[in-house]
Amino acid sequence: MKRFLKRIAITMSLLLLMFQSAAIAVEKGISNPAALFKPNLIELQMTGIPLRLPNYIPEIGQRIKDDNSRNQRLSVYAHLDEATANRYQMTIGHSPTCTGGNICRLGTISATRITKGTPLIAEQYAFMKDPKFLGRRSKEPISAVKLNQNLTGTFIPWVCGANCNDAKVVWDEGQYRYSVGIKVGDRDSLIQMANSSIPSKP
Repeated sequence: MKRFLKRIAITMSLLLLMFQSAAIAVEKGISNPAALFKPNLIELQMTGIPLRLPNYIPEIGQRIKDDNSRNQRLSVYAHLDEATANRYQMTIGHSPTCTGGNICRLGTISATRITKGTPLIAEQYAFMKDPKFLGRRSKEPISAVKLNQNLTGTFIPWVCGANCNDAKVVWDEGQYRYSVGIKVGDRDSLIQMANSSIPSKP
């Protein structure tokens, strides 16, 4: 009986450690992300594209890799880059005029209408699985991810050349392709960001 109870205690301890590790894996989110999109909400709604605006946005992104700036808390803004009947895109950055520049960008969100010429997500990012593809990249591989409402997305890891790009979660929903990205972001935080933009069914 004592051995049995000891095994249960060990199992519970391991489960607790696993839970704590999972919680730590997701970065802290910025406060009140809905306020970022409010100034451009009418323009976004006028596109006619069902909006997928995240209510969780990782706070740090690339800066978490930099010990000198790990504890900095910068202001965050959203800039509307494009809003048409076929596409919307917003840059999330540390400047109200950030349009995607490497220094100011925290991430991006976008939606694009799928047409006959739109490649499959796997085709669009196939170059990342090419063994000849060089460059510094995330240790997290490109992979399928389960999202809310039984949707399946694809995690796209970041790569660095002259500059570093966004890690993304990309998914197709109906006739639209959605994407959320954070510069040098991690898989768990991107999944949470994507899920936070997918509305619950009534």
